[in-house]
Amino acid sequence: MASIDRIIQREVNPFDPVSLYTINFWQEQQNPTLNVDSIHQNIICDIEIVLEQVAQEHRPRTLILTGDSGSGKSYLLGRIKKLFNTKAFFVYIDPWPDSDYIWRHILRQTVDSLMKTPEGQIDSQLLLWLKGLLAFHNSSLLKKLLVKEEYLLEISKVFMLLAFIILMIFLVPFIIC
Repeated sequence: MASIDRIIQREVNPFDPVSLYTINFWQEQQNPTLNVDSIHQNIICDIEIVLEQVAQEHRPRTLILTGDSGSGKSYLLGRIKKLFNTKAFFVYIDPWPDSDYIWRHILRQTVDSLMKTPEGQIDSQLLLWLKGLLAFHNSSLLKKLLVKEEYLLEISKVFMLLAFIILMIFLVPFIIC
């Protein structure tokens, strides 16, 4: 039987900043039996509050997760994805060492993330978002909102963003090549 030292030596250390080990946010499946609910529970509660505010106010929010190497960001992201993927869309941006093209990288990662299908869903995040817009468009709430010009401006921003994303989905692969 191999000693614990030998087992540790043959595995990649996920906390080693020089290792080439990267986690694919969309493909990684965390073992639910290894879940420790108390880890980062305050952050989970804060995120839940923000998502409730979004649902009430219909105003989008962007949350950015930062932390030191080995602080459990990947573990937390997996839990957040599992807990809240039915309430929010996720964009995962891999580390990018070349700051000259950081915005291109962020755009590409955003488009790639929107094309991913959440666990338990059939459609991609982008299609789910579009279906949500259609449901919103067909609701009587939209008719009430259109009375106020400020909401009309917000809705037009959403549709402009949608057009931009669709354009990027088709153009970015050709620009990068």
